[in-house]
Amino acid sequence: MSRELAAIDSLMDIKPDSALALLGRMDSMPMRQSDRMFLELLRGKAMNKAYVKFTSDSAMLEVARYFDRHGDTNQRMLAHYVLGCAYRDMGSAPRALEQYQQAAAQADTTSASCDLSTLMRVHSQMLDLYTLLRLHDREIEEASEAENLCWKLGDTLSAMLFKQQPLHYLFYKGDFEECIKKTLSLYRQYLTLGETDRAALLCNLLIKCYLETEDYQKAKHYLDIYASCSYFKTDTRKIIGGAGPLFIYKGRCYLGFGKVDSAEFCFKTSLEQKKLWNNALLAYKGLYKTYEMKHQPDSAYKYMELYSREKEESYEKSSAEAVIQTEKIWRRRKCPWIASMQPNQNILAQRNSCPKKVLPLHHGKETFII
Repeated sequence: MSRELAAIDSLMDIKPDSALALLGRMDSMPMRQSDRMFLELLRGKAMNKAYVKFTSDSAMLEVARYFDRHGDTNQRMLAHYVLGCAYRDMGSAPRALEQYQQAAAQADTTSASCDLSTLMRVHSQMLDLYTLLRLHDREIEEASEAENLCWKLGDTLSAMLFKQQPLHYLFYKGDFEECIKKTLSLYRQYLTLGETDRAALLCNLLIKCYLETEDYQKAKHYLDIYASCSYFKTDTRKIIGGAGPLFIYKGRCYLGFGKVDSAEFCFKTSLEQKKLWNNALLAYKGLYKTYEMKHQPDSAYKYMELYSREKEESYEKSSAEAVIQTEKIWRRRKCPWIASMQPNQNILAQRNSCPKKVLPLHHGKETFII
């Protein structure tokens, strides 16, 4: 039985759906407890890889408790990792974080047999949680951990994607010079690897930095490279925001060059995908500024109202989950794995002080486009 389960495990990375089906066929077979627990561990692993949502923690709790007593370091790490994924799907960031940290604690990185691939995924999941919770220092730490593990695994592209993660934080902090420097370095690395589409999409950060510093010539240069990404012709679903950001960036460049009619056309075109990401928010802001420059106060006021309303809804939606999960984590502060965390007072203060109707035009983050 162990041999059959090991064969299914080897199938997991390439065909998790098939692995899940094979495991289901083995449910009625008699087997030792050790094999039964290994089967359930593999089932949880396959569900996670096949994007089957966990609705309960009962099976994985039993599995984690079993391998805590009887498993090796890799099995314990995997069990706690999958249990963390179950809590993630169930909407409990505190319990998910607790399990991910327990999983990381099991890893023996000095051993040649250490499952670095699972450990990388553990840090990747913690990165996602810290991003949700807006704990940026920890977010950067986890991105670095995941990146280093990818280099050890020889996964260059994944390593570079994790290296890319902190760049957005530099932009949001307003450290445009450092953001440009590090983005250009990564851009050149992508080109060296022949990853022209990844390099082109990365240019969105350069475009935004140069737009913020009003260097419209350089913004236009990198906008042309960004527009050369083949996904714009083949499948815009691969781009966060679809084609909307491309027209928003074009509109902002046209505003910078004083070509208000062209800017108006671009912003209105971007609204064709207004339900994607925050296209509507940025398009409304662009149109508000466009009509201000055209000295059309009625239209400017209309889009200022739409922008303010969209910004309030966007802010409340993005903040609500962070507030809820931050408070949950702090209520669980006695847990040894999260006792060192500080409550995100900034999030809590913003929730209590944020206007109920209209947010200031320059409140919080302007863009989230990756």
